[in-house]
Amino acid sequence: MADATKTETITFGDSSAMHSETVKFLPVVLARMGFKIRRLAADVFGCPEEKHEEIERRFLLSKPPDFAKGALRYAIKIYIEQIYIRASKKRDDKCRIRKCSVGEFHVYYKTKKYKLGHGRKCEIEKRISKEEYLRLSTFKERDTKTIVKTRYCFLYKNQYFELDAFHNPPNLYILEIELRHINKQVKLPPYFCIKREITDEPAYSNHELARIKQTRKHN
Repeated sequence: MADATKTETITFGDSSAMHSETVKFLPVVLARMGFKIRRLAADVFGCPEEKHEEIERRFLLSKPPDFAKGALRYAIKIYIEQIYIRASKKRDDKCRIRKCSVGEFHVYYKTKKYKLGHGRKCEIEKRISKEEYLRLSTFKERDTKTIVKTRYCFLYKNQYFELDAFHNPPNLYILEIELRHINKQVKLPPYFCIKREITDEPAYSNHELARIKQTRKHN
């Protein structure tokens, strides 16, 4: 992996002074926000995260966004390869490994996730080596494929969003926001064509999208 102390001029944010911030100042912002944006720091700086509760809402886009508009112009891009591996026999338990790349930086994770309720999940995440990632990839869950996507991380109205643009499966765009409370009001960026909320739709979970036999269109 490349030297994680190297300073890159990576900017992100909405139409505010955040545009001029470089990645070396990012931890100051991250410390004041939720887990997902702290995990972004982990991806960039190599800072480990462990167990946490994730509260999020997810939205399906009806068409590709204009990446030259709004906060997307300043988003941090993370290339993600995600593989589901055999875990426990509990129905709601999922285990995955993930490679995250930001430019020349690469980090690897093993994550166990299970559902707690509406929009709430628990994740136990561990940083692993490239060698361990490659070893675990041989235990890929039967009848699943590798999820490949580019994640765009950005701020809008003091909210942290992640837009996943999927390469495999293709032509799928899902917007996520992490919340401290599931009923908190969300201000969605106006330059996205939101088709509907899919927070509680199992068909749009990453695990379900990884199923090779899935053939239905993204309705």
